[in-house]
Amino acid sequence: MLPSGSIPQVNGPVAE
Repeated sequence: MLPSGSIPQVNGPVAE
């Protein structure tokens, strides 16, 4: 999984 915030649209959980 990519680091949180890297891809908000796909990451979601801790994007912000």
